[in-house]
Amino acid sequence: MRTKRSSIVCIYIAVVVIVSSLDVLARYRAIAAEKLQDKVKDVNLFVVECSKKRNHNAYVYGYEALFLLLVGHVIATVFGCWSYFKNLSRNWCSHACLIFMWVAFGAGVFFLKYGADPNKKSKLSCHLISHRGWLGYGGFLCLCHAICFAVFCGFGILAKGCLREDK
Repeated sequence: MRTKRSSIVCIYIAVVVIVSSLDVLARYRAIAAEKLQDKVKDVNLFVVECSKKRNHNAYVYGYEALFLLLVGHVIATVFGCWSYFKNLSRNWCSHACLIFMWVAFGAGVFFLKYGADPNKKSKLSCHLISHRGWLGYGGFLCLCHAICFAVFCGFGILAKGCLREDK
């Protein structure tokens, strides 16, 4: 017979697997977008980087990564609010993990959008700052988001003593 504690642990594990899968998939899409972006040759003039061609698939993959990170964050935030109001995660470690998760999300959105946007233009465009590597940084922050959420859920399980034996 299932106890309430084992049900809570199963819910936590299921949500962690879903969010982590979305974040890891976002990481792979960001890496694929960066590889496609690196195939396009740019001309560097001192501090200005100019490009005649853009890879539209890199733009699509970058925004797919952004969408996957967004969906994972919405699920994580809804679950975090649910567990907070159920008194499952009200310790300072859980709060710190939620804050780091929001920071990773915000920075990840910035890097993914900033890295993907230059690929939507098909004509000549020049930038003062190179857009190389931004998609990779965004993909890394997707993994940080998944890790922060997994640690948040781990603290939620440990805080309520869900892993103790029932007597």
